[in-house]
This record gives sequence, C-alpha cells and structure tokens, in this order.
Amino acid sequence: MNIKELIKESQKNIPLNFIKSIINDFSRFHRIQVSEEYSKAISELSYLLKNEEINFRIHKLPFNKNSKYFFQKFFPYWKINKGYLKIIEPFTEIIADYREIPLSIIPRSKKTYGIYEIVDFEKYKGEKDKKIFLTENFRKTFYEIRGYDAGILYFGMPEIEGVREEGDLEDSIHYVSFWEEGFFGFSISPRKGKKLKKILKKHKKLKAEIEIVSEFGEGFIEIVDIFFKGEENKKEVWLVSHFCHPSPFANDNLSGVAVSLGIAKYINELIKKNKAKLKRNLRILLLPEMTGTVAFLKEFFNENIEVISALNLDMVGEDQDKCKSVMTVEKEPFFIRSFAGYLAGLIMNYLPEGAKNFRGTSEIPLFRKTMSDYSGGSDHYILISPEFGIPSCMINYWPDKFYHTTADTTDKISEISLKNSFSLAYAYLYFLLNFEKEDVLFLKEKMKEIFKREIFELKIKEVKKEEFIREYFGLINAFKSLNKLEKNISIKDDLKEIEEFIEKEKIKKEKIERIKTKEKFILRKKEKGVPLSLSLHLDLKERKIYDNKREKIKNLPLLIDLISYLADGKRDFEEILNTLNLEIGKLKIKDVHFAIDILEKIKFMEKI
Repeated sequence: MNIKELIKESQKNIPLNFIKSIINDFSRFHRIQVSEEYSKAISELSYLLKNEEINFRIHKLPFNKNSKYFFQKFFPYWKINKGYLKIIEPFTEIIADYREIPLSIIPRSKKTYGIYEIVDFEKYKGEKDKKIFLTENFRKTFYEIRGYDAGILYFGMPEIEGVREEGDLEDSIHYVSFWEEGFFGFSISPRKGKKLKKILKKHKKLKAEIEIVSEFGEGFIEIVDIFFKGEENKKEVWLVSHFCHPSPFANDNLSGVAVSLGIAKYINELIKKNKAKLKRNLRILLLPEMTGTVAFLKEFFNENIEVISALNLDMVGEDQDKCKSVMTVEKEPFFIRSFAGYLAGLIMNYLPEGAKNFRGTSEIPLFRKTMSDYSGGSDHYILISPEFGIPSCMINYWPDKFYHTTADTTDKISEISLKNSFSLAYAYLYFLLNFEKEDVLFLKEKMKEIFKREIFELKIKEVKKEEFIREYFGLINAFKSLNKLEKNISIKDDLKEIEEFIEKEKIKKEKIERIKTKEKFILRKKEKGVPLSLSLHLDLKERKIYDNKREKIKNLPLLIDLISYLADGKRDFEEILNTLNLEIGKLKIKDVHFAIDILEKIKFMEKI
C-alpha cells in the first residue's frame, strides 16, 4: 500500500469547503452534552447527512437515574431559555447575558431569580445566603456555596505552560460547568472580574438582579453512527470524535467532527463512483465526550464484532501560529501499547513539511508535528482499557492558547491543519480497512525504524535509562498487537533484532533498580473500563481532599487512569508500582496509595 499516494490523493481531493462549513454552521450551537441545544445540533446534523446520502443512525440511549453504563455517573438533561446578571447598585450594567454569550451562564445552572449582593470570595466572611461570590477559583468556591442560596461569578483564566500566561485573554471567558443539580453561576472575562474586584476593594457594595430560566429532566445520550459496510463483516475500524462543547468553540471539537464528516463524505463518493472498496467495516462515531463512548461500548460492543483499531480526533484544526500548537500523535501506555501510535506516526512523517530551503535542496518543517507519550483526557483513554482492548491513538493539537475559552473561534482554524489532519486520518483508516499481509509486514519493519530513531533521539537528550526501557517494552507489546491484524505473522526474528540493537546501544534493561515493598495485595476492578465521573462518586469532604491533592500531585488523574488499567486481579502491588514508575517516573508511593484509596472509596476496585 502506497502511503505517499494516499496522502497526495487526499490532499488533492479533500472536501475542504464542506469541512469548513460544518465548523462555521455548528459553532453557533451551545453543544452542552445531554442538553436541548446539543439535541438541536444533532437534529441539524441528521439533515446534513441525509442530504449527503450518507448511511447513518442516531442512537438515543436513556440517561436517567436508572441508567448504568459501566461506571458513568448520571447527570440530568438541561434546558435553558435565558439568563442574565445585571448590576443595579451603585451603577446599572448587564455584565452577563446568555443570549449574547451562552457561556456567560455556567452550564447546568438551576432556575434562579432575585436580588443578590456580589462579594469578593477571598475577602468575605459573613452570611452566605443571597450572595454571589466573585472568584478566580471555581472549584474552591463551589464547595463553599453548597447548601446555600448563593452563586458564583467566575472570572478565572488558568495558565497553560508556554502559551497562556497571566494577563492573556483578558476579554475571553473560561469554560467551567456544574455537573450536579442545585447550583447557579455566571462567567465573565478576567478584565470585567478585575474591575469588579477593584470596586469591592473600595468598600462599595455591588448589588445585582439575576435571572436564569432553566430546567432539568430525563434525557438521552445521542450518538451519530455512520457505517460503511466492508467485505469482512465482523471486522471494524472506528473513527471517534466528540461533538459536545459550548458555543462558539470551533477547534474543540468541531474540527474533529468536521474532519470525520469530511472523510465520510469522501469515502461515500469514492464508493458511489466504484473507485473504492472496503475489506473491513468503517464506523464513524460522533458523540458526547467520554459519556457517549462508554455508553456505546456498553450497548453495542460484543463478541459479534472485532474492532481492530480506533482513531480519536480531538482538536485537529488549530492554526499553529495563532494557537501555538503542534500536531501530536499520542501513543498508548507502554504496557498496553499497540501498533496504532506507530502507524499514525509513520503516516505523519509523509505529511507536507511546508517549504524548501533557500536553494531548494531540502524541506523546512514549517508545519510542526510530533509523537508523544500517553496523556489521556479524551475518548481513546476508554477504548484502550484492557477490557475493551481496542488499539487506539489520538490525533490532537497541543498546546492551544485558546483552549476552553470563548476565544476558540473559527478564525483560529487553519486550512493547512485541516488538510493534514484529514490526510493523516484518511490514510490511517484506509490502511486498516484494506491492508494485506505484506502491508502488515511493511508496518512491522517501519515500527522498528521508528523505535530505533526514538532511541537515538533519547540518547541525544541524555534521558534516564528508564525511558529507553519503556520504549523497548512498548515496542514488544506493539509487535504482539500485530496479531490483531494478521494472526499468522511471526515476530520472533524481529524480537531478536531489537534485542541485538539495544545490546549494541548499551541499554541494560536488567540494571533498572526496582521498587521493593512488603505489601503484597492484588488490585481487582469491580467495573469495566475507567473511573468516569470520579468526583461525582465522592461525598463533599472526600471531593475537597481529592481536589486539594490534584493541585499538589499534578499527574494524579493520569495515575488513577493507569492504575485502573493495571488492576486486573493478577498484578500485585509491587508489580503495579514498578510499572507506574517506568511509565511516568518520579513516583511517590504515598501518591499511589492515595489514588488506590480513592478508587476503593468509590467502589471501583478492591484489594484482594
């Protein structure tokens, strides 16, 4: 299979105007999952797919207090008609209005009306009822208003290392949300928030009239399922993109949805013109982030289908100069690594670099791209859980200066990024939908080349020896995963070649010092997958402890994900410790104990 030709063909024939129109048209929808606006967007999308004559279904899976999709916690359907906050003393000004900026009302705010006093959360110590707390710390303030007739006026803008510093995006709004009933609040820009803070500092009272017209009820998880039938009926390849997020968000994640739909349109036209046949089924899923993925797996993933791989598109249209972003292919953790990241990384190497040098003798990489270690945080982290075992990776652009803010608008989209994301995703899917045995052998050889290149790069960086060993064991597991593509493929000679290579490069895997512990318990999950909606399973006291720990242990969510993968009822604590240490390094045993304690408290896993 000629990957260069696939890239060239897709770059030439991408339905770019169609992709851009989807981003433009759907950014007006306030796509909060399990909400009226999300449902409206799904309805609009169904008309579009019918007009394109693309085969699809809309799954409406019940999401109410009786629903159970593995460990996913229920949150109710939300509908909002209007909402505003109007300062009435000492001056008159509407500073938050849903109809002007939907994110001015914190999503899932309850119905509210009245006259409230605005107070500075950091300074105020008095009665909490009929107060609105002006704050930059949403999470901390949330705990203080619980049980009171009080709201939040949030103006925070978290920093993102290297791209978003204090003082940036002073006129944008940062995205926060309530995931439980019983709360209300407003979000404003840092500039507005600091102005109000100065007024309060001068001991002037601020009174506001507020109204939010909203309601809660029972709803559905709505999933768009686009299906192309292949010759091998039971084998499937999945393309996954989350359709949710507030208006006017464009890159997150309309870019992923639009590229997915562009691929659907392109493949549909090729099939109609008899220019393409699929050996295997292609399923394109557009769904609420994480809740939709886990619900779909619960309802439809079974022994009757074999999902050989999935690709997750999450934020794939960033203008690299404006957003300070890099196209990234994220691999799985080394202990469950597969061919997926290697295949996507291989294809990424074929993407156009952007320009020639002065004499035209070589290409200059104006377009930034890289492979990264596992980070999680999107739908692929559910798919790779060992209970499902779907070889998966994510295409993502990170960092993004405008991430989770109202500045994530259509002007931050780049045609170059859309084209390259489309080409990478299309070539990845086409390879897996149509490969023959010789293509798998080709991939196997390229996996070795990528591994060796990574080892040389690590040597140049003079990293710790654990990083070399992690990549070595990751490659071994990825070799084994090739059996999911071709059952009779041999990796014996390849393992020998890699052993000889690491010996030549003087990588002593047996020299790594292991963590020793007298604790010999084994961890076993009670639920499939990962601990979704973790904080909703904790009581208020436990949540405050967890959130305080998150501020101190930056990799705590990652640690919890990895432990959930490792808790198979077979590995003992010492093996889990050493696996975690190899994956993320800088491991503190007390942090691991805290993560395990949390997972025990929510009854996700147990010690045996």
